Amino acid sequence: MTKTLLKTPYRAAKEKQDLAILKDWNEMTSIPGQSHTMVTQALMKKYNLHSPSAIWSARRRAEKLLEQQEA
Repeated sequence: MTKTLLKTPYRAAKEKQDLAILKDWNEMTSIPGQSHTMVTQALMKKYNLHSPSAIWSARRRAEKLLEQQEA
């Protein structure tokens, strides 16, 4: 029997947003000399988040999600 993870629409949308934030972060910080503070501020504005820690948390959740998908 396979295990199926049931997600609420909110959780699915949150995971999608977290993955988008991580993708944008990786693209923007790949530029040599790029300021991480300014990248964080740009992402906060783009995703309508009000705290730098929200960007950090989203990136960590997305990284864990990707690790789980690889396993």
